[in-house]
Amino acid sequence: MFVFRLFSFALIAAFALVLGKQAMGISGMASTYPLTLVTVVLAGTLYMIATAVAQRREPPVLTGDVSHLVAATGPERLRLFAFVILWVAYPWLLGMLGFIVTTTLAITVSLCMLGQKRILLAFACAAVFSVVFAVLFTTVFYVPVPAGILDDWLTTFIFRLQS
Repeated sequence: MFVFRLFSFALIAAFALVLGKQAMGISGMASTYPLTLVTVVLAGTLYMIATAVAQRREPPVLTGDVSHLVAATGPERLRLFAFVILWVAYPWLLGMLGFIVTTTLAITVSLCMLGQKRILLAFACAAVFSVVFAVLFTTVFYVPVPAGILDDWLTTFIFRLQS
């Protein structure tokens, strides 16, 4: 288990380094967000590696939540798998649907998978979150978000208001 954990952390760090190398090719302020995320992921991964090495002698004690996930059966395991697949597919969907639509759908579906019963509330919160972040990135950080039809309309509307 220890070797698997170290291998997993090393794989995450390698993936972050590849993304960081690609992000360095982005010019100006647009590289700030990706480089910040890569730095946070690398720092977190290094911390997790150090913790794993320090605790190697003692097997970790699973909390109730984690042991519940490890012991998941049937529908729970399928829901966990679907949740992971959703967020793995998220970057690919960004290019097709744009930031606002993809983020709204991904957060709404995630909240429903995590047990949120009020779908309209989940959708409204996800939509507000997506629009606020799209506006924040576009107007404050001047970082373009992956554009879909809704994103293009919002960007045009915002810059018309500013003129």
